[in-house]
Amino acid sequence: MPSKRTDHAASYFVETGELVIAGGRVPSGQGDPSAIAALDLDTQTWRPLNPSPVIGDVEAVVLADGGWMLFDEGSCNTYDPLTDSWTTEPALLDNFRAAATLSVLPNDDVLIAGGFSDFTTYYDSLRYDPGGQVVVVEAPLNHGRASHTATTLPNGLVLVAGGWGWSLIGDFEVQEPTTAAEVYDAATDTWSSVAAMHTSRERHTAVSLADGRVLVAGGLTLMFEGDFPGTIPTATAEIYDPWSDTWVAAAPMTDARYGHTTTLLASGRVLVTGGMSDSYGVLASAETYDPATDTWTLLPSMSVPRMNATATLVSDHGLVVIGGRTSASLKTAVADVELYPLGMLVNGSGCYIDDDCKSGMCTIAGVCAGQGGHGPD
Repeated sequence: MPSKRTDHAASYFVETGELVIAGGRVPSGQGDPSAIAALDLDTQTWRPLNPSPVIGDVEAVVLADGGWMLFDEGSCNTYDPLTDSWTTEPALLDNFRAAATLSVLPNDDVLIAGGFSDFTTYYDSLRYDPGGQVVVVEAPLNHGRASHTATTLPNGLVLVAGGWGWSLIGDFEVQEPTTAAEVYDAATDTWSSVAAMHTSRERHTAVSLADGRVLVAGGLTLMFEGDFPGTIPTATAEIYDPWSDTWVAAAPMTDARYGHTTTLLASGRVLVTGGMSDSYGVLASAETYDPATDTWTLLPSMSVPRMNATATLVSDHGLVVIGGRTSASLKTAVADVELYPLGMLVNGSGCYIDDDCKSGMCTIAGVCAGQGGHGPD
């Protein structure tokens, strides 16, 4: 990237053929956090775009009309990739909440759930109409939460799971991870509690699997050192079935981690990269989960360990991992970009999973084979 950056957002826009990064944090004196840029993967070059009014930790979502909404602690703005222009969302300027989630609802409104500010964890959600630029309704959550996940289910309901809330444990006020989960129904603007997870977790990831179930993995979970409560990274994973309202334990990841990325692949596998581990610091490792066999497979490690990076799947290129930091310190933010060439390997190439190969077939011997996997004549 043009500058080191972490805690940013990234999105690929088919209309322009570019991957855009915006927001996030830049180490002091090492760049302008309002600067954004677009990456052309064919030429592997960056070009500057109009400065962003959104900086710091951001949450982002692509709207139904193709706009890119970015929400930081004090403002919300929408980027138009076709005109390289920003539009302010005035009704959301003074929310001052971090670690919330953004979801696009079936009617194209945006659901903003939870978050925190100072010593307040929000017990509410906002349904926002981007077209009218108004907050349509404010609905109470059953649990105040921040650093949770939000996943849209096949029936249009939004599942939020985990996160932390301020809690008094003994004599200590702590950010306590929760197991609680609930769903939002846009038809009634109400939240309903659902089955709780087996493991408390915050700063975890969640992804909707191909069959409509939801995989959550990693995060920070509650632990005690003597009488003192704290958190520790977990390798555990579990799957939510929205039809039976149950959570089932999945095989644990190889590495405990939080601040990682999770991406659903074409095969239905899930690819996890990076994050922070209690034992090994920031990780360069990557692994994939196969829901058909409930197994994790280690992939080649990234060349740079990173947490709070972005991972974007781009057709005909692969998974693009950008920025992040190599420790908990902002000073260790990186500008490095790496590409894992999913679906780009020709027959005869070494492989780890089917998604590596053009043919979609990686043999037991670890070689791409099958139809559609040949190189150029």
